[in-house]
Amino acid sequence: QISSELSKPSTYNPGRCRSVTPTELNRRRHLSSTSSFDFDHMDPLVHFKELSMPSISSEKNSSIKMFDRNFGRSLLADFSDHYLSNFVLHGTSDTNFKERLIIDLHMATQHPVLDEPITEAVFIVADTDKWTVDIMSSKSSDQPPKVSRVVASQLVCNMMDAVQQLHKLKMSSEFCLMHLEDRLQEIYFKSIMLAEYLRDSKNPGPCDIKGITKLLGFDAGDLPLLVAIAGTHSPHLSLGVV
Repeated sequence: QISSELSKPSTYNPGRCRSVTPTELNRRRHLSSTSSFDFDHMDPLVHFKELSMPSISSEKNSSIKMFDRNFGRSLLADFSDHYLSNFVLHGTSDTNFKERLIIDLHMATQHPVLDEPITEAVFIVADTDKWTVDIMSSKSSDQPPKVSRVVASQLVCNMMDAVQQLHKLKMSSEFCLMHLEDRLQEIYFKSIMLAEYLRDSKNPGPCDIKGITKLLGFDAGDLPLLVAIAGTHSPHLSLGVV
């Protein structure tokens, strides 16, 4: 009878439940080490399960893989020692690729990648050794092209200087390419502005260059470039200037 009374808690009250304080829980653990009762099932740390943290590097790798699978980026090739077809931009040290280039130009018009048919394919060859730019078209004739001196566009010069400064600042090639595309889009918008101005102009004759450049906010050297670009999206518009 004495042992049974000692085994009962001093605050034992049948039919009622109460919370166990941390002090009593520690005391019961101490008693369990000297008695035949096992209180491990009351320990909340026994049934804990360690969960692994989500991996951050996997998200970065997945974003890189998605970037690599981008269709636009797949059309950009690296520098090569020979000419590569089916790319919109790439560098090469090869100089004997004119015949293959002409074949690719005709193939581009006969089997266009886009859903809509195209009437002309153009290839721009920029020689960084001679600092010359040649334009080859699928509509080119056998006659030698006309050569004339063209004033450098200040918009293009500013764009190239900005890309060079970004490269010196160790910016990524993707960021430099995005900046280049933004500046090209800016030149395109200026050509739209020029086309709308000429469309709304009441003067049927040739326009004054100084008046246009001062009103629209660009240099005289930019006008031939903007007129050429405007001729692509507004071919039926009269773009005569003097």
